[in-house]
Amino acid sequence: HKLTDDFTEHVNFTQVTDPVTGDVTSGPESAILAKKANPTFAGYHVVENPAEATTDQTVKFGDKDIDVTVVYNKNAPKQTLDTVSKTIHYVDQDGHKLTDDFTEHVNFTQVTDPVTGDVTSGPESAVLAKKANPTFAGYHVVENPAEATTDQTVKFGDKDIDVTVVYNKNAPKQTLDTVSKTIHYVDQDGHKLTDDFTEHVNFTQVTDPVTGDVTSGPESAVLAKKANPTFAGYHVVTNPAEATTDQTVKFGDNDIEVTVVYNKNTPKQALDTVTKTVHYVNQDGKTIAPDYTDQVNFTELTDPVTGDKTYGPENATLSFQDNPFVFGYYVVESPDAATSAQTVHFGDNDIEVTVVYQRETGLNPPFGGGTTTPGGDTNPGGDDNPGGGTNPGGDTNPGGNDNPGGDTNPGGDTNPGGDTNPGGDTNPGGDTNPGGDTNPGGDTKPGGNGSTTTPTRVKLPQTNGDQPTQPLSQPTAPNQARTTLADTNGKKQLPQTGDHQQNVFSMLGVGLLALMGITWKRRKHDQD
Repeated sequence: HKLTDDFTEHVNFTQVTDPVTGDVTSGPESAILAKKANPTFAGYHVVENPAEATTDQTVKFGDKDIDVTVVYNKNAPKQTLDTVSKTIHYVDQDGHKLTDDFTEHVNFTQVTDPVTGDVTSGPESAVLAKKANPTFAGYHVVENPAEATTDQTVKFGDKDIDVTVVYNKNAPKQTLDTVSKTIHYVDQDGHKLTDDFTEHVNFTQVTDPVTGDVTSGPESAVLAKKANPTFAGYHVVTNPAEATTDQTVKFGDNDIEVTVVYNKNTPKQALDTVTKTVHYVNQDGKTIAPDYTDQVNFTELTDPVTGDKTYGPENATLSFQDNPFVFGYYVVESPDAATSAQTVHFGDNDIEVTVVYQRETGLNPPFGGGTTTPGGDTNPGGDDNPGGGTNPGGDTNPGGNDNPGGDTNPGGDTNPGGDTNPGGDTNPGGDTNPGGDTNPGGDTKPGGNGSTTTPTRVKLPQTNGDQPTQPLSQPTAPNQARTTLADTNGKKQLPQTGDHQQNVFSMLGVGLLALMGITWKRRKHDQD
């Protein structure tokens, strides 16, 4: 097929032959046929290219014409390849790859005619397949492009499909735990003494939904200690270490529950002895009979918690005895407490009382070591009669006889020299008050009257006509009974009165002594 018009080139020559000589000449002698570059044709390329077509040739007269053909072939069709792909990425929320990408592609070939430019493709179109999203433990899809799970029809030149499916981690599994510490405070009987002490810490355990890793927040914590409270009247007997120390705990640990036990302290014990003492003395304060004592012991218990007090015994009785009989004496002061019982309690004052006796007067007993009649020269066994060996100021008792005239105080109204019993004692020479006078030991009390009472004389029947009986003093009650008793221990005493029953016995004793004295004196008189 002719592709284009032919290229032609020619040269004209003239040959002249000399008619004469026959010499031949040409004009021009030679010439050049010019070259021609091969023309180009879209979609073609030269496959045969004679040299004469593209070079000059020198020719002369008579040369042959040059006729050549340049042959062209169609170029190969233009072929273009195309691959259309579908890629699906699977990542977590942080862009981390969870699995391999899913890819799908189709190859296309496009052919372009080199001459006409017509384009054909193969295949004309294709389908990129869908893919279900894979599942991952602990994840869920949060971004899901439609292309990932649907088919797409594509053709040559379509863009690749590239999508990403995004997964988020599921929420971590969260578990809460509270570990507590409780301390009870009770007495030995389990009774609550105060509010419990409580301390607790909260833990959160998080389980990773993907890896299963477990973390706790906080990892550990401290349950604080608590000093044991104090309670008046109690002491601790059971003290678990956990009560007063810290404990480090973690998620899942057991609660701590302990009990501090208190016992009551021993009750405060106080002892008390309440004593009753009765002294028996003469009017000069000298003891003439053993003291009478009685006592009772008390125990006071004070509850260490309530302070309540109990007593054992709650009360008790201090006993008594009758006033003892003292020969030659009679009672002039006898406090009620001496001869009665008293009910006493813990803390009461001791009871101390004194029974006072007075000597009988005008008695001439046959004892005591004396040989003369009281009222005579001396007081046998005792001290002189103050004022002299006789009863000064009055008649003497010659020869030791009775005191004639019957006066209570021979020689005068009073007893000069100051003794209660002028010239002698009721108990001359000995017995309870040896030495004779109201003041045991025999000394007199010169310078005053020794008695606040004046005995009344009692006449006894005479045993014969010529000797009068010795006057006998009948005791009377004191002019004024004492109401204030000795208080040697600073304790309160009760006012008391005399013992009248004891006085009766004293009178009987005095009468007996008087009779004995009269009989003794008569015998002595007969002997003289």
